[in-house]
Amino acid sequence: MRVRSVALLIIVVMFSLFSPVSGAENKEVEKVFAKIEKGFTEGKVSNFEPYIIDKVFISLFTGTAGYFTRNHARSLLEDFFTYHKSSGFYFVSTKTETDTPFASGKFKYFYKGILRTGNVFISLKKHKEKWIISQITID
Repeated sequence: MRVRSVALLIIVVMFSLFSPVSGAENKEVEKVFAKIEKGFTEGKVSNFEPYIIDKVFISLFTGTAGYFTRNHARSLLEDFFTYHKSSGFYFVSTKTETDTPFASGKFKYFYKGILRTGNVFISLKKHKEKWIISQITID
């Protein structure tokens, strides 16, 4: 029984040591998150639009939620940033060493002259050898 527990522990440790994302891919993931961070900070979708493809899931606290085409997603996010003027954005945590990288952050914005804070969750996935945004949630 003890040998089996030790063997299981060794297997778990071995899997946690070997990331499915290589160092080069990890750099690419970090680059995508940096573009997203800049886009949210400046309130400009154009900073991360190249990483949005069709069938991206978007959920906004305004009530909008669903899968959208790239053009529709861009339009939704541009409208969102028009009415929710960015005052700053930063990632609180990121997980880049996985086959589905994700990050969460804080988005400070002005709405009707009042400074507010929203939580942001972003996830990525690999699509045709490129990291793309699979989900954007702002609540």
